Amino acid sequence: MRIRSIGPVIAAAIGATLLAARLLGQQGEGAAADQKAAWNRIKSLAGTWKGTDDTKAPPSTIERNFEMIVQDRFLLVRTKSASAKETHEDWAIFSYDGFKKKVMMRQFAGEGFINRFALDEISPDGNTLTFLSEDCENAPPGFRVRMEYTLAGDDEFSQRMHLAPRGKEFSQCVGGTLRRE
Repeated sequence: MRIRSIGPVIAAAIGATLLAARLLGQQGEGAAADQKAAWNRIKSLAGTWKGTDDTKAPPSTIERNFEMIVQDRFLLVRTKSASAKETHEDWAIFSYDGFKKKVMMRQFAGEGFINRFALDEISPDGNTLTFLSEDCENAPPGFRVRMEYTLAGDDEFSQRMHLAPRGKEFSQCVGGTLRRE
């Protein structure tokens, strides 16, 4: 008798699980479409950009070159920034991970850090893309990085980098506005 009374409960649970999976799948499809649209926006940055880091004194000049590479599957970004005090260089590679359905970024900093990011959030207007680190090589355990790109039309964007040691909130490290050359 117990088995029969559990049967409808199990059937209802299975039905609810299948319905939830279908709904989540539809939401997943929308998120994947958003990620794919973001990937197309990022690829549109191909070209040369110049600007300033307005978060430091003295300000740094920034030169950044975005180039599609390897059969146009990856976007290579080479950055050089210089101030009266220091020079910084890094490379980044953006890609679209078809299995994760996420835009990914790997950053190689001249200071020896290698950060792997996933696109975590897209603003409702699609203009601000927020990447969160999944892994930070050569950084203390639990260290996190957040990169925000805000696209202002076809010829201008701003970037902000926030750092967070384990157990701490993010704080802005660098940022600036760049314009297409």
